[in-house]
Amino acid sequence: METSCLHKTKLIGEDTDLQVLLLHYIKAHCKGLYFRSDKTTGNAKVYNLNYQKEMIGNDMCSQLLFIHAMSGCDTTSRMFGVGKKSAFHKLVKEDTILRYSANTFATLHQPREVIDDLGCQVMAVVLGGKSTESLA
Repeated sequence: METSCLHKTKLIGEDTDLQVLLLHYIKAHCKGLYFRSDKTTGNAKVYNLNYQKEMIGNDMCSQLLFIHAMSGCDTTSRMFGVGKKSAFHKLVKEDTILRYSANTFATLHQPREVIDDLGCQVMAVVLGGKSTESLA
């Protein structure tokens, strides 16, 4: 990350986990940080992460970490029938439960009970229910 503050930098990586992390941590004053997946063949897309962060904003970049983890990533399993795209669209449509939960999860020293309750609400919303419904 520090290199991108001094020079234009291109990161070639495996998947979107890196892109989500970089969007969260990149600083506005960096010279240029670009990402390209090594899984593509032919003409691979190169993403300008400075531009992406500017377009979606700091809050959304922080909330992306949460929705990425909740919808399945290298360290968490995906919920049955719910993909990243549908979870992301709910976040973009400003679902208040998802946004509030994402911000709360990112806040240090939250009580376990708060995290448990919000986690259940998020799962209910992402699975198509209401935040007041139980997972049962």
